[in-house]
Amino acid sequence: MRTAVGQPRLMALYGDFFREHQIVTAQALLTRYDFGNRERFLSIRQVLEGLLARDVLPIINENDVVAGAALSFGDNNYLAAAVAAIVGHMFPAWLGFRGGRGVATAIGAFPVIGWLAVVADLVLWLIAAAVWRYASLSSILWAVALPLMFYWLYAPGHHPPPDVTVGVVAAAVLILWRHRPNLRRLIEGTESRLSFRR
Repeated sequence: MRTAVGQPRLMALYGDFFREHQIVTAQALLTRYDFGNRERFLSIRQVLEGLLARDVLPIINENDVVAGAALSFGDNNYLAAAVAAIVGHMFPAWLGFRGGRGVATAIGAFPVIGWLAVVADLVLWLIAAAVWRYASLSSILWAVALPLMFYWLYAPGHHPPPDVTVGVVAAAVLILWRHRPNLRRLIEGTESRLSFRR
């Protein structure tokens, strides 16, 4: 509520500042969900390009009235929670810091940031598991592909912001690091295969 009251004052300050430099300003109120919907994204792009073509400077702010949840829990918050969950799964204090590899936790944690990227990567995991029958190899491929999937599929027509990229890459590196013993066994030919028989 406070930000909704403060927003017009902030825009007035922007307007006064840029008016001194003969620059006309316009406000665009958006939410993170606007970028996940292709129609909205294309409409936003068209409006912003139109403003710039007419020498109008768009000032983009989050729509405080309708995006209360997004303001409280943006991508940074989700990323911090996701990476913390993965690290907690890998190094649980109550198990002597010996935990899992983090893939299942990442699959559960990242969809809220980029569900399409996670689903596409999960399909890759299933294909690799069906072809080579190594859960560890599928997980390694999943981790390698995760940043690429986010790069291509984060939102229609644009790539993820730097903080999302850094968080996803960090998680992927952690998962790969935890798979070192599996990678060693894969190279030596001693890794266990998946069995689909009863």
